[in-house]
Amino acid sequence: MSENLDGSKWGIPLLYQCIKLGCEGLAPFNDPVWIDKGTQLENCLYRVRNQRNDAMHSSLEGSRLEFLDKVDEMRQTFIDMLNAAQLRYQEYMTTGQRDQLIQQVLVLLDRIKQRDHSEDVLPPITASQPTNTPGPAITASQPTNTPGHAITASQPTNTPGHAITTSQPTNTPGHAITASHPTNTPGPTITASQPTNTPGPAITASQPTNTPGPAITASHPTNTPGPATTASQPNNTPLPASQPIQTLGLASQSIQTPLPAITAGQLIDLQGTPSMTDQLSEYYGLKLIKMHWLVFQPCMYRILCLGTQMKPSDKNFIEYLKDLPQPSITNPSQPSIVESKNSSTACITQPIYNVQPLTPPNYKPGSQKIFDGQQKRKIGTDLDGKYFDIALLHPCIKLGCVGVAALDDPAWISEGTELENCLYMIKKERNDVMHETLKLSESQFLERVRKLREIVHNTLIATQHRYVHSMSLSECNQCIQKEDNNMDVIRDERLGIDELRKHCLPALMQMFIPEAIHELKENLKGHKFLTMLDFVKSCDSKEMCLKIQNIHTRVKMVKGKEQASRTHMDYRKLLTWIQAKAKASAKDKDQEEFMLEEEEKEQQQEEEEEDEQSEGKPQMLILEGSAGMGKTSLIMLMINEWLDGVEGTMEESVKGTIEGLDYYDLVLKIHCRDSHLTSFEDLLKHYMNKTFCKYRNLLPCLTKECRLLIIIDGYDERNSSSRNLIEDVLLHLKHSNKSTLLCTTRPEYLVDFIKIVPSEYENNMVELTGIPVDLRAEFMKKYFQEIKRVKGSNKSGQELVDKVEREKHKEHYNVPLNLAILAWLFYYQSEKINDVSSQTELYYHTHQMLKNKLDDRLAKHDLTKNYDKWEREEKVEEWLPEFYLKTFLTLSDNILNFDKPIIKDLRSACRRLKLPPTEVLGAFLTLKNTTECASNLEQYSIAHKGLHDNYAALHILKTFKNKPNTTIIATMEKTLGVNKVNLKLYLNMFKHLAGLLDLEISNPSKDLVMEIVELIEKAGESSQDAWLDIIEEVKISQVFLKAVTSYFPIQDGIVVKEIRAAVYSKLLPLLRSAQVIVDIRSDPTSLLQGLTCHTCTRVELWHHWYHPNNSTITIFSQLLHLLSCDSLRVFRGHGIVELVSLPASLKELMIAIPEDNQARSLLPLLMTQQMHLQHLEVHVTAKVSTEAITSQLPDVTTVFGFPGVSLILSNVKEGEEHWACQVAAKLQPSKGYWRLEFPRSTMTADGWRQIIEGLHKEGVKVHLLWVPNCSTTQEHRLDDLASNTLGAILERMDFTAWEQ
Repeated sequence: MSENLDGSKWGIPLLYQCIKLGCEGLAPFNDPVWIDKGTQLENCLYRVRNQRNDAMHSSLEGSRLEFLDKVDEMRQTFIDMLNAAQLRYQEYMTTGQRDQLIQQVLVLLDRIKQRDHSEDVLPPITASQPTNTPGPAITASQPTNTPGHAITASQPTNTPGHAITTSQPTNTPGHAITASHPTNTPGPTITASQPTNTPGPAITASQPTNTPGPAITASHPTNTPGPATTASQPNNTPLPASQPIQTLGLASQSIQTPLPAITAGQLIDLQGTPSMTDQLSEYYGLKLIKMHWLVFQPCMYRILCLGTQMKPSDKNFIEYLKDLPQPSITNPSQPSIVESKNSSTACITQPIYNVQPLTPPNYKPGSQKIFDGQQKRKIGTDLDGKYFDIALLHPCIKLGCVGVAALDDPAWISEGTELENCLYMIKKERNDVMHETLKLSESQFLERVRKLREIVHNTLIATQHRYVHSMSLSECNQCIQKEDNNMDVIRDERLGIDELRKHCLPALMQMFIPEAIHELKENLKGHKFLTMLDFVKSCDSKEMCLKIQNIHTRVKMVKGKEQASRTHMDYRKLLTWIQAKAKASAKDKDQEEFMLEEEEKEQQQEEEEEDEQSEGKPQMLILEGSAGMGKTSLIMLMINEWLDGVEGTMEESVKGTIEGLDYYDLVLKIHCRDSHLTSFEDLLKHYMNKTFCKYRNLLPCLTKECRLLIIIDGYDERNSSSRNLIEDVLLHLKHSNKSTLLCTTRPEYLVDFIKIVPSEYENNMVELTGIPVDLRAEFMKKYFQEIKRVKGSNKSGQELVDKVEREKHKEHYNVPLNLAILAWLFYYQSEKINDVSSQTELYYHTHQMLKNKLDDRLAKHDLTKNYDKWEREEKVEEWLPEFYLKTFLTLSDNILNFDKPIIKDLRSACRRLKLPPTEVLGAFLTLKNTTECASNLEQYSIAHKGLHDNYAALHILKTFKNKPNTTIIATMEKTLGVNKVNLKLYLNMFKHLAGLLDLEISNPSKDLVMEIVELIEKAGESSQDAWLDIIEEVKISQVFLKAVTSYFPIQDGIVVKEIRAAVYSKLLPLLRSAQVIVDIRSDPTSLLQGLTCHTCTRVELWHHWYHPNNSTITIFSQLLHLLSCDSLRVFRGHGIVELVSLPASLKELMIAIPEDNQARSLLPLLMTQQMHLQHLEVHVTAKVSTEAITSQLPDVTTVFGFPGVSLILSNVKEGEEHWACQVAAKLQPSKGYWRLEFPRSTMTADGWRQIIEGLHKEGVKVHLLWVPNCSTTQEHRLDDLASNTLGAILERMDFTAWEQ
């Protein structure tokens, strides 16, 4: 912008931004008109920019018909834009001016359209740049043209006998020419600004030209008829119709795109339009980078070798610096330099020797700190410095070479011809080319090459002068000639993949990553919204766009392979955990790195911690979890937050949810359901097609150089195409130690996936185990709030949230998918949620909802609107068995997608029943448009694996209902046409089948139930938890429970927790006698009856402990049985008046005494009965009077030798301080208490002081005093009072559990 103040040469992207930001009378920057198509000025500017982007980033290949369509589209856009501009700025542009501009544009477009394709008549030529010489064949690295063809060129050329139209001067025979870019034909002597030579034989030169008669030598040569010429860079010819287009790929794969020919006279003088040779290209910048590696780096390495000849070959450069001897050699004076006036290369004439001592190196102790950690490692691995880059060679020469100027000498920071000046200029040029734009025009590139050539000459000459004893004149001239040739080769060649990677990789990456991110942002935008419930879209025409950040809730996650070593982890730290493992493997790999001196080790360690280049093995993170557990939602959250991070739009409220995402340059996703991608290259083209058009075959290697996160979503849903894709990706990235691959899968496919992972990867196992119990209601609230935001519902959703809160311990609420489906069911049919108590019922009622919504649409469809409701429903019910059958068959093939033959059969069934196929299929299947072999395909699939299993179970059940005398296994074998079925594949289907029995069949037979239970067991279900899950999923019947007891494992005992209490209350009475542990917090009334036939070793009834009262008199008989059991070791609950003895086996007793009768009967029993208790807690409520306490508590000593008795006094209120102190004093064992607690107690600070002083007055001994954590207990004087009077520690506790 600073070089073109009026903007006449700005490109379209820059002009577009400047117009948006700086022009008057335009819409605001964020107005939608800037991204809409239309005829307003903003619309037209948007269209121009899009057409420019399409032309720049799309393939250049196309038919003439496509070309003409594009031209017509551009024509209309320009007309609309100029019309809109004239209307917007009438005071600045008249209609006449507008019409004149439109006419100019139309003329130009017509002339471009009508250009000839001269490649149709000219022979094909292969060369990097075209040349044109009539006569004998020419051997050149650039294409040539023979005479006899009309020539059209932006550069002047001359051929005898043909008229030439050109924008630059040409010369016909018989006229002298004076030009800066001369061209010649046979005729008299030529006068030019470039030198010429006398006639002679064929000339070999770096830039040769040929004419008949006198030969011409020029830096911008021309060719006319003459003898055969051998040249490394002949030029001076017109551009043929087929012009090579530069791409950043292999030369052999460069695009040859035909461009229409146009004569110079046809060109319209458009302001700011550059000539062909002035077009900018990053390719020139990459060539300059290669020159620095192949020319300047060897020059500087030569200087380092000449200046450090005393360095031992077995020491690295830092070790050499530490042990430098004082130099004693002498140095001749600098020789004189004469540059040939008639040659482009410099040579050195006779030197003059004056013996002078060389200055010693500049190294001082501590100077090695100028090297950073990465440079130190490079020095340690490259002892002779042959592969040091320019940035490292420069300080090495400054510190370690003899004969160079002092570090503070101005020569190191100024231009000139001294060695130090030259080194400064080399470093400066290197920095310029690495950090500035790589886009250069041809003229700019050639000027930079000229300057670099001059620096190389001066550097080598200065080196010979400085180290004259080590470098002769002939060696110097040979080096100059060699580097000249190297620069010529680089200037003229096409760079391939190896050269670009070796010499230009940092610059390429600097360009590539932002471009790739820009395109990825566009292609990953579809992942910003939740699509887990696509099938719900069929219920409503309004698009579902739920933001994943507004819904996602913390999930439980465990890591590790072996069950014994598995530990919980925070899902937010998943990626940082993997990154830390990668760095740890890198450190193990680099254990044998060279060691620096002791004083440098600490500094190096700090630098290595900051250096992010030392990744180890590529990491494979396997995220397993059952269907619907939230695997896809978690990776969607990752993609969303990565996109928000690179766009800078992440909200503060969700910022940093997934840590470590900013580490990755690129994120790609493989959806294993898709079948249109089969290779790593396909994946890159799919997400970065425009980037591929630019970088071509460089794209894979550049991508592998990035910090890459590739997400493989749903390996269990793979098909043959996606499996090939996954294997190809794994193969490509197995040596890419910056890559992380994250694969989600169901547990049953884990082993299969691990088999295809190459050994180069480090596998890491993580399992998603669902939503924590205490967050399930919160998740439901957030999810339904998001539905309301999108759909605009007036329902509060509180009824739904309350239901989940009441039933949150149910196992199926552990699955996020089930909660999401329940939310949608409530949204559409809120009255149905009270009928849902299991996962199967949830899916069943959701299926019924989809059928109802389908009927609503059929009632409005032209094909079915004349049917009555009964007839529509009958037709749908007649079609559904075909759908259930196809679902069962796809489940048997282990795929979710429905292939073409299946969809064809389903459509045929619809037509046979006179139903609209699109409406019917869309009600139960999700539709996704994909691309395969340039064709658009419709891909139908089941929305989720759980629904797939449910539909397949409906097929078995419907078939069995029609043929009740058969068996389930026989039905399956007949449907599949096999003699044996792999039952493991159908485990989840069998579970749904059990749940559907009572919903579809009234009073199912005992044989049917037994067969289902047997099939579940044979399919691999054997654990207690698995059977309990199944029982929770069915309408519990005695027949089903008795069938389960035959397979329910009890050999290792039974543990009854709160979450399973309801199931065990039904199951325990039917099971054989077993050892049982009970630990529940709810009312245990329904459970205690089933415990009487089992041996209980530990019973903790927390509800009775927290809330003892007389209302539980109905279960005293069951409690009496438990407290009389000889195997009981631990009991927590309330006491029983009828209890006359306690079991001798009892070791821990926590008993509540709610009233006087229990106090009179139980307290003496505790004191008189001989027991070996190790822990005793007594809870006394405020309803117990001091008169009822007639006995103290027994002394109990813990295994650690401490007092083992604690007293809990609950519900103490203001004015009851004296009662509390008396109770504590009467019950106090002789050794005192370990702890005194006061839950649910409300007193003032003065009341708490009275209690402490009263306990002291009554002689109570206690170690810990627990009081509520509230405002009245916050006084620090209470702590001092407790310590000084009782010798106790006062602790303020959270007694929330006592309040519930």
